[in-house]
Formats: sequence, structure tokens, C-alpha cells
Amino acid sequence: MSFFYNPPPPLCFAINSEQDMVFFTPPPPPRSILYDLTELENAARIKKGETERTAKKAAIVQKWFAKIDKDFEALLAYY
Repeated sequence: MSFFYNPPPPLCFAINSEQDMVFFTPPPPPRSILYDLTELENAARIKKGETERTAKKAAIVQKWFAKIDKDFEALLAYY
């Protein structure tokens, strides 16, 4: 029986050979959620001076909410 702790391997790393820097890349489900959150934020933004969203803008926001909901389901299934 071994009493040594074996840590799990790192998730994903990419090395930039030009600058010798290491960048963390999240696994696919969280990466898509981060992308969806960014796009949802951009879609939900209201321009200065506007008080209401148009029907087209509301449909785009609904589309991103549906996409992020699907990605959260994939994340829960992943773990």
C-alpha cells in the first residue's frame, strides 16, 4: 500500500515558445460557458439613451440564454 499522494494531472496547458509563458485552457464545457456568458453580455447590452429592447434584440438574448442553458446541462453531465 502506497502512502504517497499522487496529484491529478493538470487540465490543459499550452506553452507559448516565443515568450516561454504557460497559458491555462479550461476544459470544453466551461470554455463554452465562458464564451456564452460573454456573448450574452454583449447581446443584452442596451445603448446609451435607449430604455427598451426591440423584439429582434430580445430574440437574440433568448437565443443565448437557451444556448447557455444547454451548455450548463452538458457541464452537469460532464461531472
